[in-house]
Amino acid sequence: MPINAVKEMVADWLGASRAYEGKFPKSLREWGWFNKNFKDINIHIETRTMILEILSDYFFRGTEF
Repeated sequence: MPINAVKEMVADWLGASRAYEGKFPKSLREWGWFNKNFKDINIHIETRTMILEILSDYFFRGTEF
């Protein structure tokens, strides 16, 4: 999956969390939806790795998409 599509997917997930939970998650640990569902999402291992790298940059380094 192209990196831009992966970034858009992650941004959609964050936006949906804000819409449904009323706030953006402040850490990966507090992001309930992600922690509950990510393990069950059927995606290629390389895409999974990209998602985790993007989220690591976002939550731990403050890097924007």
